Amino acid sequence: MPSFTCNMVEDILASDESSTRFENFCVFLFCDVDGIDYVPTSRSYDLGRDGRVASMTSSKEQSFILCSLTVDYAKKAEDDLKRLMEFKSPKSIIFCSSQKISEQAVDKLESTLQAICPGLDIRTMGVDQLSMLAMKHPTSFTRYYHAELSELKSALSTGDTDPSEVTLTGLRIPDVTYLPLRRYYLILAWRHQFHHLKDQCFG
Repeated sequence: MPSFTCNMVEDILASDESSTRFENFCVFLFCDVDGIDYVPTSRSYDLGRDGRVASMTSSKEQSFILCSLTVDYAKKAEDDLKRLMEFKSPKSIIFCSSQKISEQAVDKLESTLQAICPGLDIRTMGVDQLSMLAMKHPTSFTRYYHAELSELKSALSTGDTDPSEVTLTGLRIPDVTYLPLRRYYLILAWRHQFHHLKDQCFG
């Protein structure tokens, strides 16, 4: 059982400003999800893709991962696909976004991308879908967002509790007025999501 909830993952991913970290998280998450060795691409001149299949002999060697932290995820996806097609003939892509994407928006985006690249197999993953996958395959999330999770556990721990031993069962949220101002709590307060976290974790 992972030591975090979907709401925690959503808030941490939605506030991430490091495209490199988000890309690495997505690449290694889908290594676990698909059972395929994806690898990140170079930080410069990535040619529109953020991850690709490692083995050049794989039948899925033309599969790629595209990622976006931007609010205008649709434009980013279109631009990256067009750039990718200048150098490759993609058969399938996984598009990952830190934004919430409705099913209607997913259908619209995938139709647009398939018009650009007919026959392309597309999986679109917004923050909701990524959060659920991270719950089932927690290794990548805990690897790349360990600091945020540690800060949250420190904030939830009491004076006589080791933060590393904090779990999500049977805890009472301490009075945050007397805790150091931690980045994660500022994010939650700004997004007005603290009550959702409280309800899901401690009911």
